Amino acid sequence: MIRNLIKKNFFLKDIYDLFLISIIRIIPIILNILIIKYFLTYHKSQVGEYIALITTATIICTFSNYGILNYILKFKDRNKSKILGLFIKIKIPMVFFLIFICSMVTIINYYFSETLNEGDLIYIFTFFLVIFLFGINNLNSFYFNAINKAKTAGLFRFLIIGLIFYILLTTTKNDFMLNYFYASIISVIISYIYILKSVNLKNIKINHKLRFYNFLISNKHKGLSSIFGGWMLYLPLVLATYIYNENEIFIFFFVTRILNLFFISGVVFQNKFIYQYSRYFVEKNFSKIKKFLIYRTKLIMVPLIPLSLGLIVFKEPIFNYFEIESLYSNLYFFTIILGILKLIIGPVIEYALFYDMKFYYKKMQYIMYFIYYSLCIMSILTLNISLAIYFISTLFILYYFVVALVLYLKMKKFIYNN
Repeated sequence: MIRNLIKKNFFLKDIYDLFLISIIRIIPIILNILIIKYFLTYHKSQVGEYIALITTATIICTFSNYGILNYILKFKDRNKSKILGLFIKIKIPMVFFLIFICSMVTIINYYFSETLNEGDLIYIFTFFLVIFLFGINNLNSFYFNAINKAKTAGLFRFLIIGLIFYILLTTTKNDFMLNYFYASIISVIISYIYILKSVNLKNIKINHKLRFYNFLISNKHKGLSSIFGGWMLYLPLVLATYIYNENEIFIFFFVTRILNLFFISGVVFQNKFIYQYSRYFVEKNFSKIKKFLIYRTKLIMVPLIPLSLGLIVFKEPIFNYFEIESLYSNLYFFTIILGILKLIIGPVIEYALFYDMKFYYKKMQYIMYFIYYSLCIMSILTLNISLAIYFISTLFILYYFVVALVLYLKMKKFIYNN
């Protein structure tokens, strides 16, 4: 009876923590909805530019990741000062890596996107700073996840930027790009202050043996998997901004936002338990991995049922709010089904990275990425927007099912052999 009571208290505490993390992650989604509605009402011509900006910034975040969180959490010793020292050693050259990536993205947008090719040098430089600061802000959030502060990580990664940007957008007459710059730099400054206050700098232990070039090479599989995995929905959306009109781009963006509601539920679980389950994979403790997956399956029903029912029941008000035509109803319900499937599957890519699959799996994964992106590009170029979204979304879920199946078979074989 006492054991059951303890389990119940842990369950309730986890639900409470998940609720707080969810609030932190959902508020930016609500802010994004309000921002899009603001543009649709007052500056409809800028919807495409705004979507292109935040989607590009999100893709930059995948470069700032480069598997760094997975790399840090593979160590069993996670002393806060040691993690910060390792984080600093990796981050310094990562900043230069981000500068290079952001420069390439800015040049590409200048020549191929209407977002920049009509702007002056100040506008172009502001675009560069926005995506660069977005990447730095994302990079800082990994430190908080690495020291088991999921709520703080979510706060600095999404909420502060979105809140400041929305306030500036609705209260000033500045260009939205300039407002995003102010929001990004304020968030970065606050995160640095918080990091420096959270540790004693005298106790920081920097790993002098770590060389960034060696890190790039030794961590290339985790890094490339993090980047390619993060691109799976955002890169097709960016490509669509070059081909389709503003209304079609918005539909694509709207679908990815619906999927993100389910993804965020999954990310909330990942952020809450990543500190623990990463240890299980590092230690190859498959009995605890199994218990964790069963426990996650029970908890996942808490957000899954109300989220799914809420989207179905309030479908008409949502469509009316965003002025979406009823012909996209089937696509809307199809997206909800895909979101449910993704939430049930869970963060299988992260599990696979922590598990450290052998070479043949890595080779198979890169082949799958090549097939996925090739088919995505073909569908965007040859199909209308609805069919392209159907096809890309189906490929997305199929990819995760394949990875989950391979991971399950490999873990089962390992358990049997031991």
